[in-house]
Amino acid sequence: MRFAPLSVAFAVLVFALAPGKAAAQDSSSAASASAQRYFLDFRARPTPFPTGHTYFVYWIQDSTGSVVEIHFGGLHPVGGPSVWSLGVLLPVPATEHSPREDKLHRPHAVYRVELSEGQFAFLKRRVATLRRKHPLWHGLTINCNAFAGEVAQSLGMRVPHHLLMPNLFVATLRALNQRRFRS
Repeated sequence: MRFAPLSVAFAVLVFALAPGKAAAQDSSSAASASAQRYFLDFRARPTPFPTGHTYFVYWIQDSTGSVVEIHFGGLHPVGGPSVWSLGVLLPVPATEHSPREDKLHRPHAVYRVELSEGQFAFLKRRVATLRRKHPLWHGLTINCNAFAGEVAQSLGMRVPHHLLMPNLFVATLRALNQRRFRS
């Protein structure tokens, strides 16, 4: 019986410290979430045609540098070379989902910017809106550069003319924005 007050005191002490420990764990998980970094790449890669293709990749990296979420995007015609050739003259059906080649081919040019968490969330919503907005591709009016340019412009970037070759489009996008956006 003499030890009962000590047991009660010990139990009170453990329970008193437990919320502090839980708070420390919560702040630790918040710190790891804040250690995430958000990136956006504008990329140009080769294609069977002499023009090339512009697309973008946006992702989240954790504190160890591992990618925890990644998205590819870009506008391109649906179908083979005959559809692409026709798309230079007339609007053709398009998809905004990245083709397999965007993941396989090494890009000619890359412009990378680091985003805030809020900019990243905005970017995801904006890309979803643009995907619904552009059901057609046209080589002279709404091509892959124009689509990537709309994404860049929505983030406050200055955008070059969409009729540049993709590698020049990405390089010029970098030159126009390198002082305003961290890369």
